[in-house]
Amino acid sequence: MTHALDLQLALIQTTLQILASSPHLSAGNLAAFHAQAREVLKDFPGIDIILADSTAQQMVNSYRPFGQPLPRRNTPETVRRIFETGQPLISDLFYGAVTKRPMVSIDVPVFRNGKVVYDLAMAIPALELGKILHRQHLDPDWLGAILDRSGTVVARTLSPEKFVGRLARPNLIARINQAPEGLAYVTTFEGAPEVMAFSKSADNGWAVVVGVPEASFLADIRHWLWLSIALALGLALIGVGLAVMVGHGIARSIRSLIGPARSLGSGESVALEPLPLREANEVAQELVRASALLHQRAEERDLAERALVERTRMLQRHYENLRALNDIAAQPNTKVQELLSQVLRLGAYHLGLTMGILSHIDGQRYTVEHHFAPAEVGLSDGTTFDLGTTYCALTLASGDVVAISHMAQSPYAGHPCYRTFGLECYIGAQVMVRGQVYGTVNFTSPTPCPRAFDEGDLEFMRLLSRWIGTELERELADHEIHLAKWEAEQANRAKTEFLAMMSHEIRTPLTSILGFSEIIRDQFFGPVGNNIYTEYAGDINASGKHLLEVINDILDIVKIEARKMTIIPEPVEVSSLFTACHRLLQERAIRGGLTFSIRADPALPLLWADPRAVKQIIFNLLSNAIKFTPSGGRITVSAEQADDHGIILTVTDTGIGIAADQIEHVMQPFEQIDNRFSRAGGGTGLGLPLVKGLVE
Repeated sequence: MTHALDLQLALIQTTLQILASSPHLSAGNLAAFHAQAREVLKDFPGIDIILADSTAQQMVNSYRPFGQPLPRRNTPETVRRIFETGQPLISDLFYGAVTKRPMVSIDVPVFRNGKVVYDLAMAIPALELGKILHRQHLDPDWLGAILDRSGTVVARTLSPEKFVGRLARPNLIARINQAPEGLAYVTTFEGAPEVMAFSKSADNGWAVVVGVPEASFLADIRHWLWLSIALALGLALIGVGLAVMVGHGIARSIRSLIGPARSLGSGESVALEPLPLREANEVAQELVRASALLHQRAEERDLAERALVERTRMLQRHYENLRALNDIAAQPNTKVQELLSQVLRLGAYHLGLTMGILSHIDGQRYTVEHHFAPAEVGLSDGTTFDLGTTYCALTLASGDVVAISHMAQSPYAGHPCYRTFGLECYIGAQVMVRGQVYGTVNFTSPTPCPRAFDEGDLEFMRLLSRWIGTELERELADHEIHLAKWEAEQANRAKTEFLAMMSHEIRTPLTSILGFSEIIRDQFFGPVGNNIYTEYAGDINASGKHLLEVINDILDIVKIEARKMTIIPEPVEVSSLFTACHRLLQERAIRGGLTFSIRADPALPLLWADPRAVKQIIFNLLSNAIKFTPSGGRITVSAEQADDHGIILTVTDTGIGIAADQIEHVMQPFEQIDNRFSRAGGGTGLGLPLVKGLVE
């Protein structure tokens, strides 16, 4: 009975360890894992599967539909030990957080990248374990029980609803702790004295107990004792003679059972000739039947283990190759062409085939874009075929994966590709790029596949084709982006070079306009006869100067952008620059009702800079200050030495200022803040961008 309990628990633990390698857990798809768990539980009625994190919070419970709120597990210590040790564990009896039933759990760790990420458990109701006892067909008045490591009653044949979950009698627990097997005289929970035999499992520390009522036990002893005395007194003389004669026959029959019993214990086949003693002969026949049953069970177990090993190997192979595909796809600096070559090699290895091809299909033209094949095949990238002569025509016609493990035994044995190239094995899927068929990815071999393709292989091909399509789309998008960027740079370069070339052509006519207008304005050749001509000439001159300033600003910005602005530094006295700018703008400041002051320490060292550029920077900043400061305001230009021995130039005014979120905006050419001051002050929006460009 203890062995039967160990086998049942070991079967559940093995099932959990297989389920822990589920690809749904690796992918984080708990809904699919919930469905898979319920499918597994069809072979384990009455049992629940629970998935919990390190805090004992249940993530999945097969007892409830997926998505319903779940409590924490009632065995946090068990969960903690699973995460600490990474070893499977069988709990003692507890009450379920969801079902509220007495139960035990078998817990196994779920690993990811070598670390425990989940605790996966099967919660087994105590009633299910009680079925192991009932299958032994004990006498109705006998008591069978299962105790956990703490001595708590996990299952019981008599009144389990009353006594499951209670500690067994102290003297029974003490005897179990003293020896792995033995007898104990115990008063049951019902108050009846019983003789109890127990056996403790070496695997998990649980114990199985069978109790016989003491009254029945002693009654049998007394009955046989008195009967033996009576027979001994009545048949003493006959007994002595018969004992000698019959004893030899019994001894021979009993001794003949020793060898078969040893063979049965060692797992060997048992065969016996009929024995003269009927009881011994019945025992012998039972030994033969038990031997046959054990061999049958052993064969069934070996078959199940082989199937389990094969399934585990297949799942492990799929998992490792999908993980390798993910690792390749995650390499950020690997070119798409190199990735595709690696994936074809991976796919061929995974499927056990010799060749892998990524093709591009245009009409009926089949072109090999990438391939993996032995050198002796003679295949190269760029090789073209007629689509009808390839198996890929079957793939495009089906719209899904086509898999043929032995072409000669398939309906396609007459296909042109088979007659021409003799490829016995093929699996392929179409590749879609931007919603259109791009081509196919396929794997082939000149020899039949040693196994039939399964659903895992088909899903692998679907995943591979979708990933290749995504990579091809990414490569196409990168190419388009680079092309658009190159075209934009070419257009911008052409614009900049054109404006720089036009510098001389624009300045020359403006110089002529200014020169002729100055002759008219100054009446260089005598009076013009009417004062209005003098006024018009002054307007022409003012407009020409303004236009020249605008064009100079535009051309300076263009030069800066084209990196053709020449900076010629020399020692500069800052106070002299301030004085020159003050002289140029003082009249405008007075007309605007502004106070203009200069603060510069005469002891400042000379500034190593281009004097024209620095003067332009100060002039533009002061012009802006005058334009956007109301009458009565104050403008100050100052200079001071910085901690790093440079010189800080500052223009300060009491005008409207610029909001912090608008500074980046007004630093762009031709951009202005739309308010009443800017509309009244005019301007082109080039002053501050030019200052920024010159400073940079």
